[in-house]
Amino acid sequence: MHTSIFFFRAASLALLAACSGVTVPDESEVPPPPAAGVAGIYMGLRVNGAGQQYPDYYTFLADGRAFRGTPEEGLNQPLDWAAVCASSECGTYSVSGSQLTFTRQAADPQAFTVGADGVLRKPGSTQGYRRMHVMNDVRPGATYGWLSGADTMMAITLSADGRFRERGTLAWTAWSGPAAPASGEGTYTVVDGTLTLRYDGGPVAHLLLAVPPGVSPAPAPERVYLRTTTIDRLH
Repeated sequence: MHTSIFFFRAASLALLAACSGVTVPDESEVPPPPAAGVAGIYMGLRVNGAGQQYPDYYTFLADGRAFRGTPEEGLNQPLDWAAVCASSECGTYSVSGSQLTFTRQAADPQAFTVGADGVLRKPGSTQGYRRMHVMNDVRPGATYGWLSGADTMMAITLSADGRFRERGTLAWTAWSGPAAPASGEGTYTVVDGTLTLRYDGGPVAHLLLAVPPGVSPAPAPERVYLRTTTIDRLH
């Protein structure tokens, strides 16, 4: 992942303050649990050997598989499971009462407690992993991006008519598809957390679109998680 995204994630730790303690966001801001129970994409904090905190993610799929990370193309696109397992912890999970067990390949099982509020916590830790709201069938009618001082590093407008216009989005999110344009426009859809961008005369890109914990998901969130990074609503 390129340096700009690493820096941005470090600079975005303020938004994860809600994930570091036991305080739960207002009930109106917490998406309800899905029908599959704990299935979903969770966001929290991880501490490295130097004591530095950075964002951490777990995905628990409805089919019983799990991995550490996010589905970068959203939940409406097939996962390359071999590639997922080659780059992150992967395996299966089971839930018994308030206990979730992540049975990992080539590693000991990881246990979580499942709180009544839906927050996952590792034994002995007060740091919580909270479910992100997966966006579906929406047209925000808003512009999202990342500003550095007076400079707009990237921006994407998702219009209410189903059209988009963007600059620097695919590079900023480290999209790995071929022939990534520096800017462009076209049509878009959002299905099960997958933002599909169909460029006029260009490629088709699939990007995870979700709302971080503690951010109200409707009607146009103030902040969204786009494939690999968190960006703010500009207007």
